[in-house]
Amino acid sequence: MAINEQVTKIVDTDSTIIGASVSQRGSKGAQSIEIVDGSGNQVTDFVGSNAPATTIGTGTKTITATATQLSATSISCKRVIVHAAGGHIVIGDANIVYDEATRRGIWLPKGNSMTFNINDVNLLYAIVETSSKNISYYYEN
Repeated sequence: MAINEQVTKIVDTDSTIIGASVSQRGSKGAQSIEIVDGSGNQVTDFVGSNAPATTIGTGTKTITATATQLSATSISCKRVIVHAAGGHIVIGDANIVYDEATRRGIWLPKGNSMTFNINDVNLLYAIVETSSKNISYYYEN
């Protein structure tokens, strides 16, 4: 069986050309794809939100009926998992509202967790309907 190989330029910048070569094998059209840099070297290291974490951390916060920032300081991350340990919460940005009729944010029932693929823990705020509830969070970077 013959192998047909074609290189397609994907991105052309001042410093590099990124391309991919596609090899088609047999009559069924199975393909293998290789990503290469401007020098023709195969690219094997991809950084993204699914890359393994190099650091992790945890925190807890007491949430009230006023939008409360999970962290007042900047904590770089790739993702944050928030757990509504003490009660139902609404989570989102600084403009969250708990009231069901005018709700803004994501309602998270007591005992449930949600993952947010964001780059800083301090982007998240939480609010409860009445009294104070505790939440916990875990982050990866």
